[in-house]
Amino acid sequence: RILMYGEPWSARDTGAGPGVTLAQENGLGDLDARIGWFCDRTRDAIKGHVFSPRAGGFVNGRARDEAGDVTAAADAWRGADAGGGPNRVVQYVSAHDDLTLWDKLCATMLAGEDGTPAPGAYDADGPDADRALAANRIAAGLVLTSAGLPFMLSGEEFARTKHGDDDSYDSGAEENRLDWARARRLDGMVRYYAALIGLRASDP
Repeated sequence: RILMYGEPWSARDTGAGPGVTLAQENGLGDLDARIGWFCDRTRDAIKGHVFSPRAGGFVNGRARDEAGDVTAAADAWRGADAGGGPNRVVQYVSAHDDLTLWDKLCATMLAGEDGTPAPGAYDADGPDADRALAANRIAAGLVLTSAGLPFMLSGEEFARTKHGDDDSYDSGAEENRLDWARARRLDGMVRYYAALIGLRASDP
């Protein structure tokens, strides 16, 4: 009745001795079937590579290039080297670190030539916000209707922003808080996420 999951990558070299298989991407096949992992391939296929803020994915400019990977992601990468079974693959587009989904959409869809998001972009009320909100909905739809274990950043359902801060662990409450006024203002998006969750819960 317990599933463990985590980040399957190592930030730096470890002290593990020779012959030790680490619980990271190249060792996933050796892990117990009850150990799952965040699938960065799904995340990057849907919204663009995490370490390239202006690189788009399926929902924000590279639909044709990423269609194959998004199809594989929807099937929880079964038969691919990133797979291992849908009961182990944590499907997501944003988490506690790196850019939130909304901030990534701002960087890729609502920014000028210099990479700076347009005025009002982070607030989801700029001139092109509807286009980015539609991309947000597609990203949520892909995660919540794919095989695997869906995961969402709290506040993603109301286009949570950290104003481009991709490493906010020490940025204080102003960047890390949940903005309930924003949730009320973007209640259409909240209801959309709720409907997707309801759809998923209705059909095992």
